[in-house]
Amino acid sequence: MNLRLYDCDDEPRVLELLATGLGPGRLQRTSAAWRWKHEQGPFGRSYVLVCEDDGQIVGLRAFLRWRFERDGQHIEAVRPVDTVVHPEWRRRGLFTAMTRELVNRVAEDGVRFAFNTPNSSSRPGYLKLGWRDAGRCPALAKPQWRRLLGTAHGGHDDDAGADPTVGGMLAKLPVAVARPDRFTTPRTAAYLKWRYADAPGIRYRLLVSADRTAALVTTRTRRGRWTEERICESLILGAGGDRELLRLVAQLAHESPAHFLTAIASQSTLERSLLVRSGFLPLSAVGPRLVHRGLGEGSGAPSPPPWALSAGDLELF
Repeated sequence: MNLRLYDCDDEPRVLELLATGLGPGRLQRTSAAWRWKHEQGPFGRSYVLVCEDDGQIVGLRAFLRWRFERDGQHIEAVRPVDTVVHPEWRRRGLFTAMTRELVNRVAEDGVRFAFNTPNSSSRPGYLKLGWRDAGRCPALAKPQWRRLLGTAHGGHDDDAGADPTVGGMLAKLPVAVARPDRFTTPRTAAYLKWRYADAPGIRYRLLVSADRTAALVTTRTRRGRWTEERICESLILGAGGDRELLRLVAQLAHESPAHFLTAIASQSTLERSLLVRSGFLPLSAVGPRLVHRGLGEGSGAPSPPPWALSAGDLELF
């Protein structure tokens, strides 16, 4: 077997492996989705490693490039995604071999740390390879009692395709107010457009205050008989944005057909305080578990509270 970096000619075989090994996902296994995710990101092309055996790609390991800001400094990071081994080649140590090889390569390129939210099945493998468990990301929920009790419609809009107005509106927004003492994704217009307007096959919605000092980005999903509207980003864009954000959350609660509104907001942040004031309840036993690993000497990322993460930072796509 040969471990090597991905080449653009590998795309058809990689898409076939993803479909075979992972099945359908929220983001479709298409060429457009692959290129959006791994070639068009605002932080650079992904690091992608393939495992090849006699001309067949039997393993794939991809690290999505990410960037954080803290105290005015950029910190390069990666987010492990799209890990798959062909069913006939599993239990041969390919996950470990590909992970170690790719970790060494990205560390040599100056990447500081890796972070992701693996499920309970894959988390032990990451911990054995040196990742640290930072605990659950603090989730919140607001029950929509009129929908739950049947006194209002709890419908579900079709999520296929982006709202065509979102891209143009996001491109005109100012940069979100930074959190200088925390690891925060720089929410520039370019990042927001890529993340929420250009994602093929996933529909996001945007609410913006009249004075453009606050904005919400949301998406809806079905969970059994219930509909959830997730706040992916709660953005304060200027002076007075905290008041406008409260108004936007109230507007969302009034207009959304979902049974629950949900969000992720780090402890001791203004966004979390505003959501709690708006009726969101903390969920101590719900939410993805964050793991991370430093790459290279003197690198690493702290456990919370120095993070300031949103659902959009952690959403699987």
